[in-house]
Amino acid sequence: MANKLILIIIFTFGSFSFARQNYYKAAPNDFTIVSADTSMQTGSRKKFKNPGNQLPPQFRVTNKQYVTRSSFQKVGPGHEVRIRILKSGADNSDIEDFSMAYEHGTEYRTGNTVGIDNITFPFYNKVTYRSWNAFHAVQFDVRFEFTIYDPGVWDVTIYN
Repeated sequence: MANKLILIIIFTFGSFSFARQNYYKAAPNDFTIVSADTSMQTGSRKKFKNPGNQLPPQFRVTNKQYVTRSSFQKVGPGHEVRIRILKSGADNSDIEDFSMAYEHGTEYRTGNTVGIDNITFPFYNKVTYRSWNAFHAVQFDVRFEFTIYDPGVWDVTIYN
């Protein structure tokens, strides 16, 4: 009986301390002390400093579901984005309900590549479609959202 009571106390105390271990966690350099009192410390957040000549990102992936990886390659100057979808290293020909959401541009198709011409930057695009897995056993809804900031002709490849 005493062993059970000790185990219950250890379990209760351990789960309580484990749940609260990251509750008040902050890096030591995140705050500067403005004024200190014996009972409370107040502080303000440090200003973000730009580390020198760091350039802003050329693109950013904001959301991806059921996408194994993606690649972005800037081919040259212009205002165009070409999207290619691959599955197991080959073109994915089992795509259903393909749609793209974007603000400006003209959509065109060349084989298994979908392109958008005459776009304005920054360019936001949301690609959604249904695709089978590699064994043709399960179908899933793929969602891929990205923003391209740098003008040019871009080749975007989505792997699933």
